Amino acid sequence: MEDFQSMLATCHEYGIEVIMDLVVNHCSWSNVWFQEALKGPTLEDGSANPYWDYFTFVPADSNFVDKTADEIHQEEEAYLEEHGSMDGYEPQYPLYDNGTTGPENTVWRNTDEAAEQMKEWGVISDKDSVVSGYDYIGIFSSGMPDLNYESEALRKEMKDVADFWMDAGVDGFRLDAARHIYGDYYSNIYSDYTFEKNMDYWKDFRASLEAEHPDVYLVGEVWEKNVDNVVPFLTAGGLHSVFDFNLSGKIYEAVSNETTAYDPEQASETNRLSDTNDLDIVKGLISYYDKLGEGSNYEFIDCPFITNHDQNRLISLLRYKFDESTDDILTAPVLLDSNGNPVPQDDAEKAESHAKVAADLLLTLPGKPFLYYGEEIGMNGAKPDSSIRECMAWFENPFEGGMPKDGLANYDTVHYSLGGNASVEAQKDDPESMLSHYKEVIKTRKDIPALMNGAIDEYDLGTQELISYIRMTEDQRVLVVINLTGKEQIQEIAADPNYGEFTQSVYQSATDETSSFDGQTLTLAPYSMMILK
Repeated sequence: MEDFQSMLATCHEYGIEVIMDLVVNHCSWSNVWFQEALKGPTLEDGSANPYWDYFTFVPADSNFVDKTADEIHQEEEAYLEEHGSMDGYEPQYPLYDNGTTGPENTVWRNTDEAAEQMKEWGVISDKDSVVSGYDYIGIFSSGMPDLNYESEALRKEMKDVADFWMDAGVDGFRLDAARHIYGDYYSNIYSDYTFEKNMDYWKDFRASLEAEHPDVYLVGEVWEKNVDNVVPFLTAGGLHSVFDFNLSGKIYEAVSNETTAYDPEQASETNRLSDTNDLDIVKGLISYYDKLGEGSNYEFIDCPFITNHDQNRLISLLRYKFDESTDDILTAPVLLDSNGNPVPQDDAEKAESHAKVAADLLLTLPGKPFLYYGEEIGMNGAKPDSSIRECMAWFENPFEGGMPKDGLANYDTVHYSLGGNASVEAQKDDPESMLSHYKEVIKTRKDIPALMNGAIDEYDLGTQELISYIRMTEDQRVLVVINLTGKEQIQEIAADPNYGEFTQSVYQSATDETSSFDGQTLTLAPYSMMILK
């Protein structure tokens, strides 16, 4: 804890705010809450187990049915309306309602099976310490039991946890799985009654924190591309921000395909990014912001990102082949050759160029951009999770720098974070490195107020191989033009009817000796960006 508080103090000294990951939906099965709950509803002394209601347990022989949670809810509503009470109603529990159908898509986990696994993995030493004959909800896995927020004691406990870390000096929280506080089932996660309970929870959580810490910042992981399902989380008194999953997918598609051209007919329903033949990055953002603004009284802060800790790392997505039969390439398994190595689709140099373009997009669009550690040096990593969460590659030889050769606790041997050129040590003094590029564009963002705090509007250059947009404040307007392709692009820059002329370059990469702008004609080198004023 002393080390943590020392880090906080140092960050604050340099004007850096620290946001902590707070997992509110679930805990580990090794957590003391769950271990205590597994002693059963009644303790040996005959008293009620105070942790039992922290989770959702039902007898394993309960009335599990092949119905969705929403269907069951409708039946319960009809029964209540007909009988005036729920007396005589036999509770039902949805067996399959975690995405599709089939035994692997249940949210229910069995305590006896969990005891076997925990014993095997060294979580417990004695299976007899676990109550037998119960099922519990764990929407992500048996090792991550869902917390039950119907419990007032748990609600208070989680507020106390958040207050503890705020008192320690953190500035806010990234709220993991924010849509799953009461959203345990796929069929009703976006139903009105689930929304209402989730929103009530987050408003209460925020109000409780702001009572003692008025400047707290809350950003939610709401893994959703449909804006209508995102807006409620940002309603007045709710979360300050959510991560922009729709934009994440669009950035990847644009840089990997070197165009914003897009065929929605080729995309699965769950992975559809646009309904037109263009990714509509700028137009889509404007529409997105309009809807979020209306729902939040224009107090939201967008949080764009490229990839996160649950997705394949960008440089690997660009360099290797992945299973395209899955709904989302960002979480798809990598294809391996007969030796167990990832199958390449592009060379490392091209993948790095694409990744730099992704950085250009991320850092010149509105909002509060988030970088997943290692993106700034082009760290590789493909599913499973252990391989996308390897230690940061600080040194060319990471093991000499202190990284354990067996990865992190409970993880397999390190596969990707092997240092070499993909390390801070190798890149920090190289002006053409990924790290230098990130530092250069971040500094540019900080130096241009319109990029930091401005709104966004369209500027159409008539080609899908370039992305262009205007960023503006009351006092400043700039035009961002990004070349997605590996070929030189030449464009005439006409005056915009609303924002006037752009006649001067204010950003061109220090390593770009080819691009030029004479006040009218823009020549853009492959995979490059220029910002005009």
